[in-house]
Amino acid sequence: MGVFLSILLVVIGLAILIKGADVLVDESSQIAKRLNVSERVIGLTLVAFGTSFPELSISVIAAINGSDGIAIGNVVGSNIFNICVVLGVIAFIKPIAVSKSMVNKDIPMAILTAIVLFILLFDTIFTDATVNQLSRADALIFLLFFAVFLYYTFYKPDKGLISDTVIPAKAGIPSLSTVPSVQGDSRLRGNDSLTKNIILIIVSLAGVLIGAELVVRGGSGIADSFGMSHTLIGLTIVAIGTSLPEITTGITAVLKGKDDIAIGNIVGSCIFNVLFILGVASLITPITLSVNILIDVTLLIAVSVFLFFTSRSKGHISKGEGIFFLVLYAAYLIYIIHRG
Repeated sequence: MGVFLSILLVVIGLAILIKGADVLVDESSQIAKRLNVSERVIGLTLVAFGTSFPELSISVIAAINGSDGIAIGNVVGSNIFNICVVLGVIAFIKPIAVSKSMVNKDIPMAILTAIVLFILLFDTIFTDATVNQLSRADALIFLLFFAVFLYYTFYKPDKGLISDTVIPAKAGIPSLSTVPSVQGDSRLRGNDSLTKNIILIIVSLAGVLIGAELVVRGGSGIADSFGMSHTLIGLTIVAIGTSLPEITTGITAVLKGKDDIAIGNIVGSCIFNVLFILGVASLITPITLSVNILIDVTLLIAVSVFLFFTSRSKGHISKGEGIFFLVLYAAYLIYIIHRG
């Protein structure tokens, strides 16, 4: 496969992915609002899962095709990109207020998820194994954590129906109102049936799967043509491309004053990417990696911890902190490209 054809496949695949994810998020949000669940829950689950379906499709297909580097690099790279770039860009545009539920429950869960990934992935560090591998047993652990995450999101303590208490924001930072207005739902397309929403979700998922296949094929072709590692392709081209839905969704949400949807989308995507996507991918086929990705997972833990302390101490993500995240990612990008 030539370089031009490979690049064309990636471009076409990403276009299909983005459109499919856009429709998926829109229709999922319509269904969620019909059920009157909080914006925090919408951001953490339906919106986060919807925007993460490109990562799910790519990692699963990459694992099946034996492109383990793309499978794991896509997840780790997307999570780092989500926190540093997506959150950085959103905070630069408009400081983001963070609810207490997000600080006390959801961001710590994202940190724990990254730590669990580190422990399960690096067998050569923690055991006598000669290779680093996510086994089917590791997959079951991921999926168990994911089930716990869903349980506490929907059922503890507010069952998604009671407004989250918000950390008092500083001057100029609006407080959150995390439960969608029932009257506001009149803006929903009144003649849209639940059946139509479901059909559009199914069609969009099909588009995401097709786009994922094209991106994996094209990304592998680029890697082979330039002698680049599949892990580098996963950490850069694929990870950045599949995170575009998070960027558009996050910017739109924060400009509309839906801060919990914006940050919930990012935090929820990070949790979903590791626990569900890698859980499903490694359950289908064990994923073997080199130790090179150790630094990337360590950075993921570090930026997640920084996000926690920033949100906890100030109750919001400021423009200056957004710039810090962006500069950090720029330095990281230079490093991984030089690393090859």
